[in-house]
Amino acid sequence: MAAHTTSDGDRRIVGTYPYHDEGGSLLYEVVRFEPKGFAQRRPDGKGGHVWGLNGTRRVLYRLPELINAAPHTTIYIAEGEKDCDRLADLGLVSTTSGAAGSWRPEFAEYFVGREVVVLPDSDGPGLDHADRVARSLHQVARRVRLVWLPGPEKSDVSDWLDAGHSVEELLAIVARTPDYEPPTETSGTAPTKVIEFPSDETAKPLKKSAAVRLVEVLPDDTVLFHAPDGVEYAVVTVNAHRETLKAKSSAFRKYLARLFYLTEGKAPSSQALHDAVNLICAQALYDGHEQEVYLRTAPREGGGFWLDLCDSTWSAIEVTASGWCVVENPPVRFRRAPGMLALPVPQGGGSLDEVGEFLNVKSADDMVLMLTCITAAMRPKGPFPVLALHGEHGSCKSTAARVIRLLVDPSTAPLSSANKMDERDLVICAHNSWMIALDNLSHLDARFSDALCRLATGGGLRTRALYTDTEETIFDAQRPIIINGIENVATRGDLVDRSVTIYLNPILPEQRREESEFWATFAQAHPRIFGAVLDAVVGGLRNIESGVELERKPRMADFAVWGVAEEVPLGFAPGTFITAYTRNRTDANSLALESSPVAGAIMQMMAGRHRWSGTATELLGELASYAGEAARLKGWPADGARLRKALPRLTPSLREAGIYIHFGEREGKSGRRVIRIERVQVGQNTVSTVSGSRVEAADSPQPLEIPSALPSAVKASKHEPADSTDSADSKQQLLSAAPVGVTKPKPVSRQEDF
Repeated sequence: MAAHTTSDGDRRIVGTYPYHDEGGSLLYEVVRFEPKGFAQRRPDGKGGHVWGLNGTRRVLYRLPELINAAPHTTIYIAEGEKDCDRLADLGLVSTTSGAAGSWRPEFAEYFVGREVVVLPDSDGPGLDHADRVARSLHQVARRVRLVWLPGPEKSDVSDWLDAGHSVEELLAIVARTPDYEPPTETSGTAPTKVIEFPSDETAKPLKKSAAVRLVEVLPDDTVLFHAPDGVEYAVVTVNAHRETLKAKSSAFRKYLARLFYLTEGKAPSSQALHDAVNLICAQALYDGHEQEVYLRTAPREGGGFWLDLCDSTWSAIEVTASGWCVVENPPVRFRRAPGMLALPVPQGGGSLDEVGEFLNVKSADDMVLMLTCITAAMRPKGPFPVLALHGEHGSCKSTAARVIRLLVDPSTAPLSSANKMDERDLVICAHNSWMIALDNLSHLDARFSDALCRLATGGGLRTRALYTDTEETIFDAQRPIIINGIENVATRGDLVDRSVTIYLNPILPEQRREESEFWATFAQAHPRIFGAVLDAVVGGLRNIESGVELERKPRMADFAVWGVAEEVPLGFAPGTFITAYTRNRTDANSLALESSPVAGAIMQMMAGRHRWSGTATELLGELASYAGEAARLKGWPADGARLRKALPRLTPSLREAGIYIHFGEREGKSGRRVIRIERVQVGQNTVSTVSGSRVEAADSPQPLEIPSALPSAVKASKHEPADSTDSADSKQQLLSAAPVGVTKPKPVSRQEDF
C-alpha cells in the first residue's frame, strides 16, 4: 500500500477505515499511519483518492450494518474505528462517529427506538465525548447505558479485551449497568464517575434534530412497508382517502414537508428532509411488512381483478365474473407513475357497436382479434400478445393505438418512439406504464425484438443501474404492447409467434374528420365504450370459471383460451376467434418465411422433394443455388456453423409450412453432424364449436349482434362481493353486471389444427 508523505517525513499506512452511506457507497476513509497519526481521504471518481474531505457528508462508521441490524439488537458505540472492528469481530453491532468531539446531533436519528451501550475511552476527552453521545441519544433511544470499563488512563475497550477479558464479561457488565441519566446542576454527577460540564450545556436539554421531528409528524395511521423488490412505500391519508407513495418520491417529500410546516410553522431544510426520508425508508424496509404494489391492474383474491381508475380519490374498479363496480379505498396497493391519466367512470348500457367508429379495421376477423387484445390487456397477468398495427399513410395507425391506450391505460404520452430506444429505455417505459405503445416503427433489430418478446410474455429484462458500474436493475414483469408502422417489422420468428397483426384500411378523403371533432366525439362515447368493454370482460371471466379447453394449443395458449372465452361476450359467433387467430398466425408465419432468405431458399429446395439430409456446410452450398443474389448479401450465413445456429429460429415457422428440420448427433468416425429435412402435407384447419358442429377455417363467421345495454344497477346482495358490508361508505352503486339472461355456460371446448 502506498505511503502518504508529509512535511516531517514518510509515514507508512497501517490501516484504512471506510465510511459508507446508507446504501453502501463509499464516502471517505480514515487512514491510520505509523508512527501513529490519522488523515482522511475521499474517492476521486477515477479509482484513486483525494486527501481531505472538502465538504463531504459525515456519517457513522459501519452505517449499513447499523441500519440493517434487527430492531432488538443492542448497538455499541466506541470512540475509535479500531475498537468498532474489534467488537464486530466478537459478533456485536458497533459504530462510532470517529475521534472524541466528532459526534453530530443528526446521528441520533439512526438510534430511534434502539438499545445503546456507550463505551468511552478512559481519559478526559473520551469521557466528555461519551457523555455527549449518551445525552444526545437519551431522548430518542429506547435505552442508553454508559459503561465504564476498569483500566489504566487512556485505555479503551480493545485494551480491556487485550488484558484477557472476554465478551461474556463485557455483556455481564452491561447487564449490571443502570440506564443513563444526564447530569443535573444539583447532582453534577454521571452514573459512576464525576465529570464537570459547562453550565450552559447542563441547563438545557438537547433538542431533537429536525429529521427526527419530521419522522414524528407522521400521523398514527401512516403505514410503512416495502415491496418484494425492496422499494419502500408509505400509505398516507389525504382528503379522507388513502394514497400509496414511494418513500423516496417527490410526492412523499412534499407531503412530509407540508406536515412539518403545519406542525412547526416553518419549512424543513433539504438536509433534514433527506435524513428523515432515509430513516423512514429504513423503518419501512426492516420494520415494515412486505406487500406487493401494482400498476394500473392487480389480481383480486378469489378471482377477477382490480383496475385502478387513477383518479383523485384513488378509487378502483372491482371486476369479477358477477359484475363490476367502482370501489373507494380498495384493499390492494396501487402506485402512480408520472404521466398516468384517469380512466373515465364507466357507464352501464353501452354497446361495443360504438367502438367501430374509432377503430379503422377491415373485417370481423380483425375486429374480434383487436377487441380480444384490448380485454386481455386489462388482466393483471399475461402472457400478452404484441398487437401490430400496419397500413399505408393515412390509415389511422397512431390514432387506433391512442384509442386503445385510452381504453386500457391513458397517459399524457400515449405513444413512444422506439427508433432510438434501447433495452434500458424499454425497462423505464415499462416501469412507468402498464401498456407500451411504440409508434411509427421502421425497423426492429434482433436484440430489441427479443426484448419485446420477453416483456410481452415474461422472462425479465436486465440493465445496469443508473450511475453505477456493477449494480443491475432487473425488471421481471409482463406488459401488453402495441407497435405500429407502415411496414411489418415483426418478422423474426419469436416475435411473429407472439404477435397479432392487423392491417388497417386507408381513410378516403371523403371519410376524413377533423381531429378535434373526432376526439370530442370519442370523449363523449368513452365512458359507454369502457363500460361495454368491462361487460365483455365479465362474460369472459364467467366462461373461464366454467371451463375453456383447447385440445391443441398454439404458442400463445393463454391468449387463445381468453379469446375463446371472450368471443360470445364480445358479440361474435362461437368459433370466430379461433378461425381469425389461425388465419392471422398463418399469414404472419408466411411473412416471417418471406423475410428470411434462408427460409425462402429451403422452401424452394423442398418444393420438388420430400427429404434431404447432409451436413450444415452441404446444406449451405445447396441453398446458395436457390437463393441467387440473396446469398451474396449481408445476413446470409458465412459458413455451415452460422447456418446451423440460424436454423433453430426458423424451425417453428417452417414447421407451420409443413417442413420439418431434425438435427442429428455426430455420426461415424468422421463425426459428421447430419441435418435431415422432410416435407409433409399440411392438413386443413378446423374448429369445433360448443354444439359440436364444425366450421371450416376458410369460412368467415359473421359477428352476431352485440349484446344490448345492461342494467345500470342491480341488487347488491346478488352481485357485490361477500366482504362488502361497508358498501354505504366504501363503494359506489354497482354500475353493471354480466349480460342479462346469460346463464352459466357449460364448459367450452375448441379443437383446431394450428
